[in-house]
Amino acid sequence: MKKLFALVMVTVLAALMTACYADGRGTYFPDSTEMQKNLTDKGYNVSIEDTDSGEHLMGGKGDTFIEFYWLDSPDDAKGLSDELAAHHANYKELRSITNSDEHGNIVFCSNGSAMDDAGIQIVEVKVGD
Repeated sequence: MKKLFALVMVTVLAALMTACYADGRGTYFPDSTEMQKNLTDKGYNVSIEDTDSGEHLMGGKGDTFIEFYWLDSPDDAKGLSDELAAHHANYKELRSITNSDEHGNIVFCSNGSAMDDAGIQIVEVKVGD
């Protein structure tokens, strides 16, 4: 019985570790150079521009798109999220992260496979319902 309990606990622990770290990196957002390379390698037209509030990447291939902002300040995130939602009615992902020690201030919007093609990896961890 003790061996069965130990086996179950090891299995549960392994499943939790896999869910939290996916391929060992967890949630990952490439910088603009890496994201541009990833998208270009997959056939996207990509442009990057410096704006008053930070850096902006736009990529598209057919009907698939991504817009990604690396912001200097979190103050612009809410308005930018609202603007992206209004501009891209067919988005699949719209995320905003502010004041993150790991990711800084970012806002992005994408549809189709653009998020995966860009190299973005988001590990969802759900605790309770």
